[in-house]
Amino acid sequence: MGSVRSRVPATARALASHLAETYDPRVVATVLLRNEADAEIESITERLFLSVERDLQRAREAGDVDPIPGAEDEQARFDYDTRLVLPAMLTLGRIHVAAGDVPLARVGRDVDHEFVARGRETTRNVVRALLDGDMRDAINDDEYEDFETNLRPRERVAELAQQSLQSGVQAWFDADETPEAVRSAYDHAVELSERHQEEDEAFRELLTGSTTPMVRRSAGRPPRTSANSTSSPTPRTPTSSSPRPTSRTSPPSTPASASSTRTCSTCTRPTSAWSWARGSSAPSC
Repeated sequence: MGSVRSRVPATARALASHLAETYDPRVVATVLLRNEADAEIESITERLFLSVERDLQRAREAGDVDPIPGAEDEQARFDYDTRLVLPAMLTLGRIHVAAGDVPLARVGRDVDHEFVARGRETTRNVVRALLDGDMRDAINDDEYEDFETNLRPRERVAELAQQSLQSGVQAWFDADETPEAVRSAYDHAVELSERHQEEDEAFRELLTGSTTPMVRRSAGRPPRTSANSTSSPTPRTPTSSSPRPTSRTSPPSTPASASSTRTCSTCTRPTSAWSWARGSSAPSC
């Protein structure tokens, strides 16, 4: 019979132990803020995919895609597994901090609700751009295992889903209130992604070609024998298959203007959208 302790997840026990030992009230507020930001990103993603599902349902009714066996009576369903929304979640948390909208600490304080609202709207558009770019890279690499749907063919479903998101990104760029710097940052990220795609292909060809001389060398090499072994082991020859490296360079995931921390080369450049959320008329990285 298990104890109560054994039924509590290890992560929860570790967090409870840490909170019991710390005297800094900001730790609790940070944990609560992280949960709030995570819930907001999940809600944003779900709403975006609902829009994609509506477009897929129309494509199904038009005969562009078909239901998988057993899903003939179901509405179009779609989901996509990605981790690229994490920078957006962290940035959204920074927006809440900059606006004074922090759990526990927000009680009795002036909160810049307009800033939070603009930050959420910008986050929604950035998450859409992140998903669009990640799907585009997956399609270019013929990687469809992360696309979950009850429609077929999966390749066509992935293309339609990506096009649905891309149309929303384009509408964001065309809006009068969206600065040109946002589009420039996005185009820069797309350029990096396409460059990585070309480098990936060259790298795969390099790996494939590099195995040939290794096979020739091993063919003329005598088998290795061990001092404690009476039989000769079969010489090992490298296989001709090569790994399939992938490169997913995301469209603009942009750090908040309240933070100068930069995490990686693929999410530091496009800071304009977050500066714009603060109300800057001429944002820049």
